[in-house]
Amino acid sequence: MNTALPDNEKAFQAALSLDEEGRSSEALKVLEPLALPRDNPRYLLAYAQCLVRSSGDWKAAVDCLRAALSIEPKYLEGQSRLFLADLLIQNGSKKEAIEQWRIVASMPPDGTGYGAVPDEAIIRLREHEV
Repeated sequence: MNTALPDNEKAFQAALSLDEEGRSSEALKVLEPLALPRDNPRYLLAYAQCLVRSSGDWKAAVDCLRAALSIEPKYLEGQSRLFLADLLIQNGSKKEAIEQWRIVASMPPDGTGYGAVPDEAIIRLREHEV
């Protein structure tokens, strides 16, 4: 039985380790070729996080998050939309942020502690809705 990880997965794991060590700029370089095809939401989400941490390129991070949600909408949807909304509100796109928080706030808890994500969206809506 072969339990070796594919090269992309090895690179992804290495990038996550670099990012955890505070080396987001290095992680970004490892993740870039993985995220470039825009076909894997895991790679896109990690790349978006590293973009924000290393360069502050929130526009590129928003593009990655939107691409990830369009590929596989249910993959970490709540957390992805919260991250997206936070980036949007921080950069003056209040209306779009509120749309994302409303989507998350309407998600049902799944019984695994997931209720915290919709609850966070509700809190953020109360802070920003007029």
